[in-house]
Amino acid sequence: MMKPSKKVGLRGRIGKATASAIGAAVLLILGLAGPAAAHDTSRYLASGGNWVGRGGVTASHHYVYACDMRADGNAIYTEFRYNGGSGRVYDTTSTSGCTQIYVGPTITSYKVCMVLNNWGDPCTPWSGV
Repeated sequence: MMKPSKKVGLRGRIGKATASAIGAAVLLILGLAGPAAAHDTSRYLASGGNWVGRGGVTASHHYVYACDMRADGNAIYTEFRYNGGSGRVYDTTSTSGCTQIYVGPTITSYKVCMVLNNWGDPCTPWSGV
C-alpha cells in the first residue's frame, strides 16, 4: 500500500523555487567567470622520481616561462601555442632562476619538456590556459 505524498503548501513551493533559482544563478556565474578570468598557471616535470623543471603562463596569458630545477645538463623548455603560431622558451641554468619571455598574442596552451639529446623529449601533456 502506497503512502500518500506529503502536501507542500505555497510557502514550501516558493522556497524551493527560490532556492533552485539561486542555485542556477550561482552555477551560471561560476561557469562564466572561470574561463574569462586571467590567472597564472604552471606545470612541473618529473624524471626518475625527481622534479627536474617547471614552466607556465602568467600575466593575462602574455608571458611564458621555463625553469630548470636540476643541475643534470638537460635544459627545460616550455612550448606554447597562440592563435596563429607557436614558440618555445628555454632555461639551461639550474641555479639562476627562470627564463621568461613576453608573447604579444594571448597564449592558449603550453607544455613543459626536458631536452634529451638523441631521444624524444619527455613532456607534460598540453595544458589549456
